[in-house]
Amino acid sequence: METYTNLRKRQQKEFEAQPMFFAFNDEQMLEGLASFGLERKDTDKIVKMGMGAFMRREDACKCADMLIRHAEEFHAEMKEDLTGEGFIFEAFDQELSNHEYVYTRDTTDALRTLCLTQEDIDKNPALQHGLKLAINNNWEEK
Repeated sequence: METYTNLRKRQQKEFEAQPMFFAFNDEQMLEGLASFGLERKDTDKIVKMGMGAFMRREDACKCADMLIRHAEEFHAEMKEDLTGEGFIFEAFDQELSNHEYVYTRDTTDALRTLCLTQEDIDKNPALQHGLKLAINNNWEEK
């Protein structure tokens, strides 16, 4: 079983290795195209990935496949934690902290980050237990 921290670091490193550039104005777009050996007329050879990110059209499917694999790896780790005291707890604990649960008392953003809904939590005892432990841990750290 991989820890949530290690999974996120490994997946982030893999994502950052994807060939892409960020452009928020014409100058940055031209620099990004040039970094791929392309010119202004070659915009049909890139795709917008969102949030200012662009990549070669030929790399987009590989990137999408990688993101699907990342989601599958995450959900496999969640399923392996039958008690909610391992991977699930760590995931909730980190994301509640990242989204300042102790100030907001709102789990919405943490759940959204983990691609979970309250309905998912309600029907899974391990998720319920892990979330409860993480909430308590966040309160204790405050």
